[in-house]
Amino acid sequence: MYEEAVAVPFLMAGPGIKSSIDNSHLVSGLDILPTLLDYAGIAIPPSLAGRSLPQIVDGDNPAWREYVVAEYGQNADLRMVRTLQYKYVVYAKGANPEQFFDCDADPGETNNFITEISMKAQIDSHRNMLREFVQTTQDNFKMPQTTVNAQPAQSEERGRR
Repeated sequence: MYEEAVAVPFLMAGPGIKSSIDNSHLVSGLDILPTLLDYAGIAIPPSLAGRSLPQIVDGDNPAWREYVVAEYGQNADLRMVRTLQYKYVVYAKGANPEQFFDCDADPGETNNFITEISMKAQIDSHRNMLREFVQTTQDNFKMPQTTVNAQPAQSEERGRR
């Protein structure tokens, strides 16, 4: 899932809406309805998955979500977990079903860090975020068996020989 496809700007304008830019909160299309209801003064049903955005628009720094999840595919066979710095992509099947990118260090997503031992904690954390999402949303996505074992970076490996 390319960043250009999922990092869609969320623009709002209207009476009483401050002009601001925020790149420090992860928002989702699921946030549109709760936000509109909030601005209209209508109670937000607790069953809605999204969150209302006026606090962020007003420049507050509310406690916010740690990640967002996106899905893609005719059979919804791809999931992506995006945190502020990292992106974990997993396909339901295939020989190499996982990808892991450091979006700050590699905004072009040219280096898949899924096998880097130095990223093991972050990779495991993102796998757990997706498992939590699948469980809490009753998503029917089947996580593939991950047999990828993180390996030292090639430069580290050469230094040991």
